[in-house]
Parts: sequence; structure tokens; C-alpha cells
Amino acid sequence: MASDFSKMTMEQLNAMRGSVNTEDREAYRTEMQKRIAAMTDEQRAAYIKKRNQNVDRFDRQRVSKQNSYLEHGMTQQMMIKQSIAKEQKEPQ
Repeated sequence: MASDFSKMTMEQLNAMRGSVNTEDREAYRTEMQKRIAAMTDEQRAAYIKKRNQNVDRFDRQRVSKQNSYLEHGMTQQMMIKQSIAKEQKEPQ
């Protein structure tokens, strides 16, 4: 049974980032997407800025791409579809 993340604060959810059990990942992802989608543009920008402060250099490119999607209100599924479409267009 997946955990209920709806009662946790964003700080608590962010602290769990990268360490969520496999069986809880979908519920975690859904809760994060729901909260980010409900943010105002200003709240989303502040969230992204704070999150970026905690990212080490190695992950900056990956997070930069995620931030671009978040800024445009895209969900995880939309990110995956766009990434696949881009890969299919690029010559191997």
C-alpha cells in the first residue's frame, strides 16, 4: 500500500526527494505534481529557485531541463512524451 503524502508539507516532501521507496514513487510523484500545478507563477519560481540551491553541479543540467518544464506547467508525462519525440527526430 502506497504512503499518503497529502498530509506532508512541501519541506517534508522535498527532504524525501531521491529516497522514496519504489512502491511509493507513483503516489509521491502524483502529490508533487498536484502541488506544483496548484502553485502561482511566483510560488513556482520561488520553489524552483530554492530547489536549485540544493542541487550539486553534476545534476544541474537535468534539473535545468525539469525546471523548464515546471515553468511551463508541464507534468511528468508531458516531459516524457516531449523527450521521446525529440529523441525520435534526432538522427542517430
